[in-house]
Amino acid sequence: MEKTYSFKHLEDLTAHKSGIYALLQGEKPNELISAAGDGAVIAWNIDKHSTHKVLTSVKEVIFSMIKTSKKGIYLLGTMSGVIYLFDRNTNTTEKKVVAHKNGVFDMLFINDNTLASIGADGELKTWDYSTFNPIHSVQLSETKLRSFDIDKSSGHLAIGSIQGVVTIVDVKNLKTVIRFKGHDRGIYLVKYHPHKKMLITGCIEGVINFWKTADNYKHIYSRPAHQSSIYGFDYHKWDDIYVTVSKDKTIKIWDPSFYKPKTIDRFTSKGHSHSVNAVKWLLNGVLATAGDDRKIKLWDVVEQPL
Repeated sequence: MEKTYSFKHLEDLTAHKSGIYALLQGEKPNELISAAGDGAVIAWNIDKHSTHKVLTSVKEVIFSMIKTSKKGIYLLGTMSGVIYLFDRNTNTTEKKVVAHKNGVFDMLFINDNTLASIGADGELKTWDYSTFNPIHSVQLSETKLRSFDIDKSSGHLAIGSIQGVVTIVDVKNLKTVIRFKGHDRGIYLVKYHPHKKMLITGCIEGVINFWKTADNYKHIYSRPAHQSSIYGFDYHKWDDIYVTVSKDKTIKIWDPSFYKPKTIDRFTSKGHSHSVNAVKWLLNGVLATAGDDRKIKLWDVVEQPL
């Protein structure tokens, strides 16, 4: 059964001086962490009148940011290919490794001591997190790798390339399990479905494809989602609601069928005026989106009775 939603714009958060590329859940349900092209990492306390604090600045563009298993410690991936470690507990920032020849577009943990990263050099790499010594490296593309995700139940990493190819590798050794054409053009979004045995991919043309992981990644269906590159995906932690954001400046709210989305745009809904690069559904239920307009926008999204 299709669902419908209403949304309300709550607030604009403005402190960054450049486009915002990464959003994370903070240490508390109402805390948001952002990182941007100005090199700043900012913590926001989301309330009726939200406040913020600059945690650190690395003086270069930050493309990606993830939490570690230890409270208050974050990894920052930058345009130059460097990974920094920021320790909020000691207020220190340390350059750990030059991971890629160019930008570090995405990072994730395979386990508590194994970090994986992808970058503009087309390489997938794994690292011993305790030492930042390299473990494995594989060249998957001659151009950028923008997005990847892990399915820990199967031990698979899924990586999308600018050529539109999806590569599934074994997390233990990075050997290819299957490789297939996912889209006609570049892939900017790769996510395993949080509740179903499906892989979700999104491309530069704004199309989302769904793949059945239990059937050798057989294609299930496609959805026209946006008019341009899909840069972000997230889901509500308690309700069956999903969200995508795009270079086309829009935010789309989806029900489980991914059929008829609710659109948030700049014309009718106080949406973004530029590309929307990042999205995070916080544990307090607030939806946060951020983009090239240097703004974080907060939204309240609720299901409407049919």
